Amino acid sequence: MTFLSQKLKLRSDLKLKILLRSFLFFIRIYCFFRQRKNKERVMAVLMLLPALIWLLPTYNFSLTLIQSFLFQAMIAYGLLSIWWIRKQHFRLAGINFFIYLLLLVKVNSPMEKGYQIQQGEAELSVLQFNIYSNNNAFEETIERVLKLSPDFVSFQELTYEWADAMEAGLKEAYPYRSIIK
Repeated sequence: MTFLSQKLKLRSDLKLKILLRSFLFFIRIYCFFRQRKNKERVMAVLMLLPALIWLLPTYNFSLTLIQSFLFQAMIAYGLLSIWWIRKQHFRLAGINFFIYLLLLVKVNSPMEKGYQIQQGEAELSVLQFNIYSNNNAFEETIERVLKLSPDFVSFQELTYEWADAMEAGLKEAYPYRSIIK
């Protein structure tokens, strides 16, 4: 045998070895996913990844925009829990229910005071409420505003009842106001 033929034989043996190892690798992956327990593990990881986006604090506008759908995600995880129970995939149901509870805690937790942006010595604090709902927590809202004492307060989607209560409760602390009804 010549040197060139030995080199070609080694190269073809190497190609065959790589081909066989690749084939075995894909067979292992196929067998891994054929087992129900492993399918559930992979699905659980796929369920956890988007939940992290909703659970972690963000300071990026795009991620904050995604987190605005936190309530809808919570409902989806709750419904998925029920669906997985009906399909008798109890591991996935448990993980989905756990994520549902974490999202529920985040939805019901009070919001932080907010961002602080400082340039030089000047400081401006802004408080924004979107309060259009079926609640009548006028006093609690007024107390919260007075406790935080921001420089600027904004209320969106007020009913006439809310507008009258806010004007009456905050007129001394905030004499410069504009209410658009």
